[in-house]
Amino acid sequence: MLWGCTENPEGSDCLAPLQILRTASWGGPTADVDFQTPIEVVSGEIEVNSPALPDLGTLKIAFEVTPNPQGWTKSLPMPSKCAGQAGTSIECTVFHYAIRNLGSRPIRNGRFGCSDYSIIPEYLTGNGEWKRLDPRLKACTMNIYIETPILPGKADEGDFILSNLAPEFDTAPLYPAGDYRFRFHFQSDACFASPDGSFCLLRPKEQPAVTSNEVTVNATEFVPSGRPE
Repeated sequence: MLWGCTENPEGSDCLAPLQILRTASWGGPTADVDFQTPIEVVSGEIEVNSPALPDLGTLKIAFEVTPNPQGWTKSLPMPSKCAGQAGTSIECTVFHYAIRNLGSRPIRNGRFGCSDYSIIPEYLTGNGEWKRLDPRLKACTMNIYIETPILPGKADEGDFILSNLAPEFDTAPLYPAGDYRFRFHFQSDACFASPDGSFCLLRPKEQPAVTSNEVTVNATEFVPSGRPE
């Protein structure tokens, strides 16, 4: 579908006069553009035969988490609540994750921009039970679905802190100093991909959850801003 102007006489520049700006009644610049009925052209027909895919098997994904010794990075800048905190509290501990493709085919892992619940942390309580942190309500105004290719034997890696995961977990139970033991459940939304990982061969779907290795963090006390030290 094409829009434009008619050259009269043929070969003349009909666009330049229409692009001369003038001051409109509302005070801003405008141009004398004469809109025309668009010209619509139709391509020829194309026939493509897509063979049935063979059984691709089961996606094999592992999830690994470790405390990041380098701390804050450009992709994860230090939040103001962690400025001036002595030592390493759980609230301000940077965790590094790796989503590994253990299979022989490329995959694409999908995550939502602000409602991603794929990483769920649990911590070991004093009575030996694993407990999940309580999620908080979160406003989500720009939810974008992002797919990341992961080639065989490779990993998609990144960093996070507990309170910055999508559900905005309440980390108040972890404010006191002490040794904390964690594990993380990861549930991907993934698909088998083309050989270069650029597109999905099948529609992405939720995969069975996998559990990370256990991580122990020796933490100092976290003092929220506004609370007497």
